[in-house]
Amino acid sequence: MELAAKAQAGEISKEDFVRGIDGIEFMAMKRTRDLLRGIKFAKTDTANSYNYKRLSETPDNFDDFLLYRKKVSPHRDARKEYEAKYDFLRKR
Repeated sequence: MELAAKAQAGEISKEDFVRGIDGIEFMAMKRTRDLLRGIKFAKTDTANSYNYKRLSETPDNFDDFLLYRKKVSPHRDARKEYEAKYDFLRKR
């Protein structure tokens, strides 16, 4: 919400907005990964789960995460999505 408000007010650049959203997503994925690691799942529960595998392999490094996200979602361009959100907020 804070980043969106700053974008709408013109207090943050598009690049900083995108990087900020990426950082929030990165931290959320790492927290989810760490939470999942603390739960004892049966191998049969995790073996065929796309989401479990994707989340459990989230890298610790932010730059590695950006590359990883492209690898696991090759048809999604998160950067373009966040840039479009920034443009939308600036027009409001």
